[in-house]
Amino acid sequence: MPKLIEEVKDIAKVNQWEFRVFENQFPNNQFTKNPASDDLYGICVTPPGCETLSICFLSNGKMSGPMQVVNWLHATDETEKSYLYMCFVKTQFAGPQTHIIIVKILKYLETKYFIRFRANDDGYYWQTNDENILMAQFKLYNALIDNFKIGLDVFEQKKGETILDYLTRIAEQVHKKQK
Repeated sequence: MPKLIEEVKDIAKVNQWEFRVFENQFPNNQFTKNPASDDLYGICVTPPGCETLSICFLSNGKMSGPMQVVNWLHATDETEKSYLYMCFVKTQFAGPQTHIIIVKILKYLETKYFIRFRANDDGYYWQTNDENILMAQFKLYNALIDNFKIGLDVFEQKKGETILDYLTRIAEQVHKKQK
């Protein structure tokens, strides 16, 4: 754990990203069967314009993050319990270059430190290493966001229309425009 933290901290410093180090050593240098507490072991980094990337683990050795611990550590529902180990990071507003760096960091860490790791990348860079595909996805998502904002500016909420109905109507108009 200390080596992983130091490597990620070095990457954060080189890229001038904010970071926060949590505990750097598991209790008794071993994993527990279940999370023994809400203590996190690892590091979080925050690139500019990006959500925080948590490279943190619970005492059972499974990846988690501060938000997941706060919201799901004590969940009793089985579906909600699974959210404890679903980490994510939104890179949309940080841009494709930051997205690429994050994917490369995670791929590197996967080969060096992780026993089991699975990623789902909406930009498809993780799966393809193709910058053209990633750029097309960024362009698509940016257009959707821009068009939804235009919809909010253009369409007024009708009298008696719920906020959900209003937003659904705008989303339907954006969807029609995208086609």
